[in-house]
Amino acid sequence: MKIKKSVVFIGIRQILNYNFKEFENKFDLRKILIIGKKNSLNINTFTFEEIYFVNESCDDSDILCEYNYQEIHQIIDKELLVNKNLTIICQDEGNVLNTARLRDEFDLTGPRFNEICIFRDKIKMKQRVSEYGIRVPKYEILEFNYSKTYYERLTKEICNKLIIKPINSAASNKVCLINNFEEFVQFLGFSEKDEYDYEVEEFIEGRMFHVDTVVHKKKVHFVGCCALNLPPIQFANGYPTSSFPLNEEEANKVKNFGLKSIEALGFPDGIQHTEIFLSNNGEFVFLESGARAPGLFVVELYNSTYNINILNLELSLVLNTTMDIDARTGNYLHAFSIVWPTKKGKLRRNELPLLKGSYKLNWNHRDGEILGIAQNALNILVTIIVYNEDYNNAKEDFDLLTGDFEMANFD
Repeated sequence: MKIKKSVVFIGIRQILNYNFKEFENKFDLRKILIIGKKNSLNINTFTFEEIYFVNESCDDSDILCEYNYQEIHQIIDKELLVNKNLTIICQDEGNVLNTARLRDEFDLTGPRFNEICIFRDKIKMKQRVSEYGIRVPKYEILEFNYSKTYYERLTKEICNKLIIKPINSAASNKVCLINNFEEFVQFLGFSEKDEYDYEVEEFIEGRMFHVDTVVHKKKVHFVGCCALNLPPIQFANGYPTSSFPLNEEEANKVKNFGLKSIEALGFPDGIQHTEIFLSNNGEFVFLESGARAPGLFVVELYNSTYNINILNLELSLVLNTTMDIDARTGNYLHAFSIVWPTKKGKLRRNELPLLKGSYKLNWNHRDGEILGIAQNALNILVTIIVYNEDYNNAKEDFDLLTGDFEMANFD
């Protein structure tokens, strides 16, 4: 007889990447989805036993939307009457704290509020990690002080180039590289009346990586590592961003640093997405971490490259079951993704160069469309996922597409 279990998914982020068929033989699984009323996703494509729409409060860029807590609390209360064997999962940055709070109030399994809150505050996060001897960028809270004396102190004590970003936003929203006093004053003028608290951070020159982990009861069940062609902050400057899963030999030191960082943050249950720099002088630097799955196509990249769906892996651990996993790079298709930003002007698409691998290409805009400059990581022009049987061929395709090649021209 199958075990009856209920799983409540809060938010639509990554929901299409679950493969629920893997659990059909073991569980009578009641799947519940809670999404915001503003959501335009075609929910008819999903296989949920119940879907609830709730009110939400979004930031001015619609990057983070927080669901009404009283409404989702009532839904959990109602669903517990249907089945006491219930768990909650959330991959949505705007609702991870509410989800943890619900676990506290209903005594449900999974990471609690005091474990997750540090992941939503970039200042507290760096403070905690640095206490464990891990290098973090120099930083401080931004004051809206227009004086040149203040700016010069920042450049002297932090870095001659400054990164300014919100303490608790996501998707590179409102992140700005400041090169001079004029840019600093301009940023303050644009941002003084918005809703965010900001930090000033050291600009790190070097190679960027992200390390993604699945943890359960302090045990690491998966760790993957991807290299980026450029830091995401360059996306708003017209450059593509990417993820390339590295083989074990190339990723080993980065993975170890990422695991040390997650250990400093408490090894909470669930998936963590950690961003790391390897500076030009060979020093690893912790940037930040999120208590949720990586964005864009990384889940699919890991599934292709390592034969592991990290979302299903987390769900299997929550449900106290096991998955037949065999994580060996090399026996599957080495996949990488690239995302190009919109730019100002009339779009003229270019043809792809000859690639060694197969690919999936998706344009978000029509040829001839008039577009504006990307403001954050959501302003996507086109995406590609490339699949290669050979790791070195994958690297060649990656270098070709992230080099001088232009995906489009703008008149």
